[in-house]
Amino acid sequence: MALEPENVINYLNVAVPYIFLDRLDDSDATSHQSLAHNLDDGSLRQAMYLVAFLRGDAKGMAQQLAWGAGKPGDEDPLLSMQSDAEAYYGRLSTARDFSRRAVDSATRADSKEEAAFWQANAALRESEVGNAAAARQGARAALELSPGRDVKVFVALTLARVGDTHAARELGAELEKDYSTNFMLKHFDLPIINAGIELNEGNPSQALLLSLA
Repeated sequence: MALEPENVINYLNVAVPYIFLDRLDDSDATSHQSLAHNLDDGSLRQAMYLVAFLRGDAKGMAQQLAWGAGKPGDEDPLLSMQSDAEAYYGRLSTARDFSRRAVDSATRADSKEEAAFWQANAALRESEVGNAAAARQGARAALELSPGRDVKVFVALTLARVGDTHAARELGAELEKDYSTNFMLKHFDLPIINAGIELNEGNPSQALLLSLA
């Protein structure tokens, strides 16, 4: 059977919710049903990677990375997922290496926005582990690559976390102006950015209220 993207999406509509329901066996079975029908793509492989990560299955994670190797548009998200996994296990140096590889892969695929997002993701991670200088440097690099909406959200979060509250507020105001009708931005991203700002300004109660709004 030839690859039909809409059929892969149908499988993903089942496989991904199973992950959030902690029904990993069902998600895995659905993914393998897709593969059995010769339906395969990067999004499906990302779902399989996530299941392997949640199981602590390093071999399964490596298999998905190997599948994506050299595939433009498919390689970089898997590399970034691996960077997050490495950070989860405390291997920050290796995490940084995988983030660099994700950015380079997306850049080679002429996907500057994706490259910028992986850079912003890495910067936010640096802020969470207290590496303020690396976080600021990564945030600047992400904006220089491609200042898209999602990149700006992650950069604003990063700046809020490292105490650059003025710059975080400016980015938040810019996002609110440019994407005033975006539901997720209005009800999730901006409150979290503002909560980070309030937390750094010594207002934990206000930060909590914003997070729960």
